[in-house]
Amino acid sequence: MTTSKLNLAFLTAFAAALSGLAFAQTSTAPCPPHWMPVFGSTPAVSGAVHAMIKFNDGSGERLVCGGSFGTIGGVHATNVARWDGTSWSPMGQGLSGSGVLDFEVFDDGQGPALYAAGGLTSSGSTALSCVARWNAPTNSWVPLAGSIDGPNTWVASLAVHDDGTGPALFATGWFTSVNGGSDASKIAKWNGVAWSPLGGGLGEPFGAGYSLASFADQTGPALYVGGAFSSAGGQATNSFAKWQSGHWIVFPQAPVDSFIASLRTWNDGNGDALYVGSWSGVHRFDGSTWSLLGHLGVFGGNVEALHVHDDGGGPALFATGGIMSANGSPAQNAVKWTGSAWDNLAGGFSTRGWCMETFNDGGLDALFFGNGTTSFPPSENGLRKWGTTPNCEPLSYCAPSTTSSGCVPVCSATGRASLASPSSFVIHTSQVDANRFGLQVFSVYFPGTSNAGAGKLCVAFPLYRLLPKNSMGASGCSGNLDYSLAEVLAQPDGGPLVLAGLPVNQQCWYRDPSSPTGSAFSNALQYMVMP
Repeated sequence: MTTSKLNLAFLTAFAAALSGLAFAQTSTAPCPPHWMPVFGSTPAVSGAVHAMIKFNDGSGERLVCGGSFGTIGGVHATNVARWDGTSWSPMGQGLSGSGVLDFEVFDDGQGPALYAAGGLTSSGSTALSCVARWNAPTNSWVPLAGSIDGPNTWVASLAVHDDGTGPALFATGWFTSVNGGSDASKIAKWNGVAWSPLGGGLGEPFGAGYSLASFADQTGPALYVGGAFSSAGGQATNSFAKWQSGHWIVFPQAPVDSFIASLRTWNDGNGDALYVGSWSGVHRFDGSTWSLLGHLGVFGGNVEALHVHDDGGGPALFATGGIMSANGSPAQNAVKWTGSAWDNLAGGFSTRGWCMETFNDGGLDALFFGNGTTSFPPSENGLRKWGTTPNCEPLSYCAPSTTSSGCVPVCSATGRASLASPSSFVIHTSQVDANRFGLQVFSVYFPGTSNAGAGKLCVAFPLYRLLPKNSMGASGCSGNLDYSLAEVLAQPDGGPLVLAGLPVNQQCWYRDPSSPTGSAFSNALQYMVMP
């Protein structure tokens, strides 16, 4: 293992961003929000997560994730799986093709059901045409009546909307026709029985529709669509239009870029509005007036998703995508609108975000992010979790390894992680092999789970080593390796960088007695450092 020094400017900015939060002073208040471990010892996704939704098909509420992957959390699942707060499970035979891009819940008369969309071609031996319905009683994905047609077709977004003829499911993406021949350029409507086109559709030889939202402005309910297209119903527009009363209404002067990937309705206290995410940032549109929310610098992508979530300070708008700066300061792909500026969520994460969803997996509501495949650390591919823990209690994550002598080192904590009394907070590692030299490692970056011999290194790089100690003990598993927060702060490289408001991830390591190259790892603890 090697030590590495974190960027002090980054951490100082992080602490400053949190300085306005009300830190918990008693054991009854939750901690400030921060990046948290996701799914224990095996969180990796073998690809990207492009879509998430909460859904209860009768077996309890689950977080459903879709994208382009073959395994998630160590479980084999073709492009779709669900999380119950403890474990992953596949959904039927999965969804084959180029991947899942969106989910929606729609009642076609048989009760609310989950619909998935993307470049879907089959589920097992069942042929699909871009959109599929989840049939919970048979644990299978079933096709919809009719078809979405064209070369290399895919659906990027689904939305439920009532255009005056009853609720229907609308789809936009890249396709040319429906039902084997009816022209339907990039957008169509499914009423539970068949697909139908929408007034000439969207025009652009190489463009597509990417996002849909039902929103009632001053003229009444309408279906809004964003994407990369130059016309709607034959009328010129700037990738933004609405379908209302059976015809298209366009906005050729809309101050948005020609790549709109996200639409979200929300009332921030100033009335209902539609929020539009594009290459030019995030705009608020109330049906007649546009306003730009701060300034987001984007590079290599756009604002891919918008979501409203309460992380402890009240409902707020979150954005993810290829976001490289916010308010002129560096940001990494995940930000929150505070009402006057964008907050960079403790530095964000290093790959472009694709989707978000709020889900309670056993603690408090947390915001889950789906992202790409080259994240840092690599063991957290595909998923991030922004949330907090009740009462600022240390959170245990990652399973300990069992040594060749049968010892299972376990970390626990006593006291409170406070800069005011750092000696009173101790990470205690018990059940250590007797008379072994070992140490604890810590990081103020993300938690991680990378393979290291027969165990798991659950602290992400860059990490720091504390000074080695002898576990003592008479024999067997009677050894202990204990370190206080004061010892963390005393490290010449790491100590000054551990600031109030930072989550710390810490784990014990020592050599397996039977192998000079084998490693023994405890579980890991994440704790929040308080003033």
